[in-house]
Amino acid sequence: MPFPPHAPKPVGSLTLVALAAFPIWEWDDEGEGQDETWIRPVDARTVPKGSYTLVAAGFRAACGREFEGNVAVSRLGEAADVFNGVIHEGESFYLIPGPELAFFDRAMADLLNGLGLSESDLFPVSYTLRVPFEGEFACRSGILKGRKTGINQTVKRQMTFW
Repeated sequence: MPFPPHAPKPVGSLTLVALAAFPIWEWDDEGEGQDETWIRPVDARTVPKGSYTLVAAGFRAACGREFEGNVAVSRLGEAADVFNGVIHEGESFYLIPGPELAFFDRAMADLLNGLGLSESDLFPVSYTLRVPFEGEFACRSGILKGRKTGINQTVKRQMTFW
């Protein structure tokens, strides 16, 4: 059953349409029939301080191919942490796993096979958030490097409007 873009939903039901309508989503296990895999939209256009959210992002593979999706963003501490991207491709979505993930090898194989790319075609993959952090004017960008060199590098860049 499809969910309206503004409705709480299981994280696996998040779509590009929902991310376009609400680029920031937070975890929500409080509703009847919901568990820890459910998310709800945040009515904001900046990533709030003190939050752990999924944020709309654009991706660019090392080969130049571009994708849309989301990344997990933790702003719970002083420094922001951006990790575990998800690329949406048609009706499918593929996790860009962090090397600490228990099922890293399986997720990486699914990602590369699903996109039809080799590891060197995809990595390093860059991301740009579609909204800035609260208190900032530029959308953050960074690199997801893959297993060999780790992932969590975040830099600021000029705001782009789409």
